[in-house]
Amino acid sequence: MIVTNALVVALVRRTPDPLERDPGAISQLRMPVLALAGEADMPDFKQAAEEIAQAVPDGRREILAGAGHLAPLETPDLFWDVLHAFLDARS
Repeated sequence: MIVTNALVVALVRRTPDPLERDPGAISQLRMPVLALAGEADMPDFKQAAEEIAQAVPDGRREILAGAGHLAPLETPDLFWDVLHAFLDARS
């Protein structure tokens, strides 16, 4: 019963997304951002990855071939290769 109550409270008291209040806030990030989406992901997620990459000063978007929404599970080697390349380019 405690878990159920906690779940209800979490759903009702959802922490607001700061980007809902100020969509332009993302452009204030001053760090590299890698926005990933799978090739077979829903169009909205691919579009969101593109918008994030364009909005952030040091943003980059990658579409992972052969992946859907769970790229780390569906194409783990490709996922890690892309992530390591992104991190290596910034170290």
